[in-house]
Amino acid sequence: QEELETNKVPFVNRDKCAAHFISYYECLNKGTSYCNAAKDQFYECQYVALKQRLEKH
Repeated sequence: QEELETNKVPFVNRDKCAAHFISYYECLNKGTSYCNAAKDQFYECQYVALKQRLEKH
């Protein structure tokens, strides 16, 4: 949460990307080593959100 505040990620984007983040951690909790897809989706989501925000300025 604090990290999101520091990076000023809008609430809309937080919710959109949170699903990927949660599925990544659920995957880790299962002890599976194939969690990179979920992690990549989360980072891609954050990147797209940031890019869209920068384009609006």
